[in-house]
Amino acid sequence: MSVYLEITVFDGTERLFTKNIKAGTIGDKKLEEMMRCLTATYAALDGHEIVSSYLNRNSRSFHDHLVIRKDTSPQKYVFSCGDSVHTIVRAVLE
Repeated sequence: MSVYLEITVFDGTERLFTKNIKAGTIGDKKLEEMMRCLTATYAALDGHEIVSSYLNRNSRSFHDHLVIRKDTSPQKYVFSCGDSVHTIVRAVLE
């Protein structure tokens, strides 16, 4: 069995995009940037919303459109990004 990362973009409960990649082919930093990019693209964020998502959290203009949430333990590995349009990455065995 191999471990894959299942990358899925949802709009609410509707699946917009899915792709599996072999675990270990992308680092956590690049994975997080890819998730932000996918979420911004499918949510059709404008330039102002994207820039405000990259500001420091304590900045008055900061918005949490593209914050990465991590839920990792020995039993699961799940990253998520976004709200109504959101990207989820989880480890799966195939």
